[in-house]
Amino acid sequence: MVAIARIAGMTRLARCLAGDRRGNAMIEFALLAPVMIGIALAGFELGRYALLHLKTFNAASSMADLASRDKALTQSALDSLFAAVGQIVAPFDMASQGRLILTGVSADTDDNPRVFWQAEGGGTLVAASEVGSAGAAAALPGSISVRANETVVVAEVFYRFEPVFVTWMDPVTIRQDAYYRPRLGTLRSID
Repeated sequence: MVAIARIAGMTRLARCLAGDRRGNAMIEFALLAPVMIGIALAGFELGRYALLHLKTFNAASSMADLASRDKALTQSALDSLFAAVGQIVAPFDMASQGRLILTGVSADTDDNPRVFWQAEGGGTLVAASEVGSAGAAAALPGSISVRANETVVVAEVFYRFEPVFVTWMDPVTIRQDAYYRPRLGTLRSID
C-alpha cells in the first residue's frame, strides 16, 4: 500500500512539473547564452582581423608612396617612415607585433631585377622579405617589370595577429605589400 501511495504521489508531482511552464524561458536562455556569447566573440575577432588587414594594406601603400616621392631617400627619411607606420596601423601595436621592410629593386646589367637596397624597421617582429635581400635577385610579381634605369620601391608590412578571445586559433602573420615607381629619380641607393 505504501508503494502505491508513493507511486501515486510521484505521478501527481510529475504531472504538476510537466504542466508548469514558468522556467522554460530561463532554461532556454541558459542553453543559448554560451552559443550567443561564442558568436559575439567570434564576430569581434573577425572584425579585428578584417580591420588589421585594411590597416596593414593602407600602411604598405602609404609607405611605398612616401618613399618613392623624393629624388633621394635618406636614412632620416626612412626613420620618419618607420615611426609613422605605427600611427597608420594604430590601435594595433606595430612596435611589438609588426615590421616594415622597404626595398629598392632595379635592373642589373643583364636587365634582371635585383635588390639594390633594403631597410627594415617600425617594429621588432622577425620577418624576411619575400622580394629578396640586398644584393640578391629580386622576386617580383609577373605583372611588374623593371628595365634599365628604372626602380621599383616595394613596401612590405608584416603583423602577427593574435586573437584575444578565440584561444583555439593560432597566431597568424599577415603580410601586405605595395609596389611604386619613383617619381623624380631612380632611388638606386639610400643617401
